[in-house]
Amino acid sequence: MVRERSKEFAGKPSLDREALKSLLLHAVDECRAVIDRLGEEELCRSYVVQGQVRTGYEILVLAIEHFGYHTGQFAWFGKYLFGGEIDLFKSRNLEIE
Repeated sequence: MVRERSKEFAGKPSLDREALKSLLLHAVDECRAVIDRLGEEELCRSYVVQGQVRTGYEILVLAIEHFGYHTGQFAWFGKYLFGGEIDLFKSRNLEIE
């Protein structure tokens, strides 16, 4: 696969909230399906990514970390636009028993 990064950021029509949510959930479902299919061989194998040699495990962790980074950007931008708090943990008991 050859990545065309400049095209990824080209102007696109705006989508409403539900359409964006649907796209995000679809992407998560696709990621889960790929992860479920990965075997130990694929995860232990070495790959060259952006000029660096990494194992499948490393690539998977980096991809999950990158997704979390962008999820944090969404949360920050939502707080910036609409103010208030985002309840990610307040409604949950985080005490470990």
